[in-house]
Amino acid sequence: MKIVDQPVPGLYEAVFDATTSSCLLLKPDAPKFTILKANQSFTDATLSKEETLIGRGVFEAFPDNPDDPTADGVEKWTASLLHVLEHREIHEMDIQRYAVPRPAEEGGGFEEKYWQPANIPVFNPDGTIRFILHQVAEVTNQIAAEIDRNRFFDVASDVLVKVGLDGYFKEINPACEAVLGWTQEEMTSRPWLDFIHPDDVAMSLGAQRTLMAGTTRLNTENRYLCKDGSYRWLSWHTRMEVADKMVYCAATDITQTRRLWSVAEGQKEALEMSVRGEPLTQILERLILTMDENTASGAKTSIMLMTEDRQHLTVGAAPRLPPEYNAAINGMPIGPGMGSCGMAAWSGKSYVAHDIETDPNWQRARRLAKRNDLRACMSTPLLSSTGEVLGTFALYHAKPTSPTNDLLQLTEIISRTAATVIERERNMVSKRLAQQQLIQARNEAEAANRSKSEFLANMSHEMRTPMNVVVGVANIMAKYENLSDTQLEMVQTLQNSADALLDLINDLLDISKIETQNIELERVPFSITRLMQEISDMMSVRAAQNGLRFRASGECTNHDVLLGDPTRLRQVILNLCSNALKFTQEGTVAIQLSCSPAAQDGFVDVSIAVSDTGIGIDERQLSAIFRSFTQADSSIDRKFGGTGLGLAITKRLVEMMDGNITVESVLGEGSTFTVTVQLPYSKVGTLEQGSDVTSQTHVQAPVNEQKKVLLVEDFEPNALIAARYLKIFGYSYDIARNGLQAVEKAQSGDYLAILMDVQMPEMNGLQATRQIRIHEQATEKHPTPIIAMTAYALAGDRERCLDAGMDDYLSKPIDAEGLREKLQALSFVQ
Repeated sequence: MKIVDQPVPGLYEAVFDATTSSCLLLKPDAPKFTILKANQSFTDATLSKEETLIGRGVFEAFPDNPDDPTADGVEKWTASLLHVLEHREIHEMDIQRYAVPRPAEEGGGFEEKYWQPANIPVFNPDGTIRFILHQVAEVTNQIAAEIDRNRFFDVASDVLVKVGLDGYFKEINPACEAVLGWTQEEMTSRPWLDFIHPDDVAMSLGAQRTLMAGTTRLNTENRYLCKDGSYRWLSWHTRMEVADKMVYCAATDITQTRRLWSVAEGQKEALEMSVRGEPLTQILERLILTMDENTASGAKTSIMLMTEDRQHLTVGAAPRLPPEYNAAINGMPIGPGMGSCGMAAWSGKSYVAHDIETDPNWQRARRLAKRNDLRACMSTPLLSSTGEVLGTFALYHAKPTSPTNDLLQLTEIISRTAATVIERERNMVSKRLAQQQLIQARNEAEAANRSKSEFLANMSHEMRTPMNVVVGVANIMAKYENLSDTQLEMVQTLQNSADALLDLINDLLDISKIETQNIELERVPFSITRLMQEISDMMSVRAAQNGLRFRASGECTNHDVLLGDPTRLRQVILNLCSNALKFTQEGTVAIQLSCSPAAQDGFVDVSIAVSDTGIGIDERQLSAIFRSFTQADSSIDRKFGGTGLGLAITKRLVEMMDGNITVESVLGEGSTFTVTVQLPYSKVGTLEQGSDVTSQTHVQAPVNEQKKVLLVEDFEPNALIAARYLKIFGYSYDIARNGLQAVEKAQSGDYLAILMDVQMPEMNGLQATRQIRIHEQATEKHPTPIIAMTAYALAGDRERCLDAGMDDYLSKPIDAEGLREKLQALSFVQ
């Protein structure tokens, strides 16, 4: 279309000024394009005045915003005007964003506007271009509204899509990409039916026909294909806009809601099966089927059960795992290095191996997993109502992965149901509740005595360390050296005395064990007469050293061999005798044994009285002397020493034997303590003489260099004793003096085992063990067995050693036969 300048200029100008469209009249003098005229609508829209525009170049009057690096209005306007000059036709521009200069009196700067411009040539009668009419329609408000809508479209958490009547997506929002994984280009290039689950196609097409028939709004649910191959449930709200030929859709991801509903149904069925008494394996397989039906990742599920010894796991149900794999892991031990299930059962916490190929706890089973196409495993412990581990619930994947929050939620629900079923099947609900109460009470008691127990542990360590040397030397001489009868008798006396002193040291541990009810009494045959003779022999020597007389009298003529705990009874009598010697300055300490038939058939009433001519006890103090850490007078501990534990331990041990202890005392004259216990007599009648293992002769085994042991010990005498044992048993050895040396030697050497002291300078045994285990994992070196060898002997010390990565535990003084057995077991394994 051409616009030719009319011969009546006044009429043209009247129309130009009266139009509501914003217009500029430009001279075709490129590149300046001088402004010849501007109507009122244009000056109002551009916040300008006509007199300031006429005669100026259009780009001088309306430059780009210098502060906006993306501004390109001048460039596009120039291109359009040049198009008009070249092609002599109207050129309509796309919607443009302009920064319109604001008058200085209004603060200056720029105001952002959106225009739909058109440049129209006005021709002379001879066909040349006389003017260019620049006409704009302002669409600022419409664009602002569209920008707002797009922002809501982008930030919406729900899926938002636009679908054309041709069956293709026209636009999707970021939430849709996040939920399904497809990009906008991928989804808009395929029909929407390509993304529908095959089972939902018919229903979805029916919903489309309903919309096309005139229903403007419709709600429906179906499953959409994700990019990873899984499907997610979406709940759709759709609206048909006939004028736009578009269907606007909003959807909420209800996948987890659907799964939870399905899981709830599976839970209900499993519990009903349990109530009906159906086999546990079938119930667990039903739970696994529930998990598999609601896991889109293709995971394979297994449930393993803890054995009665609480050291192994057996396969409870794993229908989709390969038979070879199930057979290999059936009966597996729990603990570090035993895969995800072994770690979860051992620690009581979930364990995730994101990649079995690199996970340190899968080192032993890595090849097995690879052969069966298993690359990742998450295992959750199945816990009873009391927190006891009943088994594990595991998910295996064919490629490295990490569990999603949805998967963790489903795992928690189904594993909890599995634990409930297992606990019900074992019919242990009542027992578990009782155990929970006992555990709580024990924890409260342990918390109250923790500080005292730590003090006792340290004191015990300091005393047991030198005692290890005394006992070790005596044992080596008695068992492994050729001695004359006289020498052997002296060494055996040394052994007996060392053992008695060690018993006294153990008082520190006993008070802690008694308070936590952690002592169990033995029931073995022993000679009460021989026991009293041994005590008399020991106490006579100590009495003579103190310038005192010691007398022993009485016997059990009819029933000398009794059933009980001779170690604890000996401890009771020694405590009373030691107290008598300590608090007697001159005179006599006496022990009197008497036995009489008890009212109960097969039992003997045994009474042992220990009397002295010592300082005596004030009658007002008698009720307090059996309390822990208490003595009859505060001045006594300064004069005579002692911890105040002996009588407390004595009383509690006697009470554990269902016995009684009484005291009679006169201040300044002496005291008599009487222990009465009722013990069954043994049908053995007499015990064989000379059966003590100390009378046996042991031959030193030849040293085997293939069986080298690393001995880690900072106390030179203890190292000497342990090294002597190793040499006798036929093992070669290296010695490390502290944890740092131990780590260095373990990293560079190859040892059958490491005997690790715990308390050492520079780096203790627990720290050294952790460093050794870290190095072994990093280098994929086979773990070397580490045996703790420590003077710590309180409850919990063994567990701390094992938690640090040690494999076994020996307390000092070292039991030679126990050490031999542990090393022989390792030699057999390797």
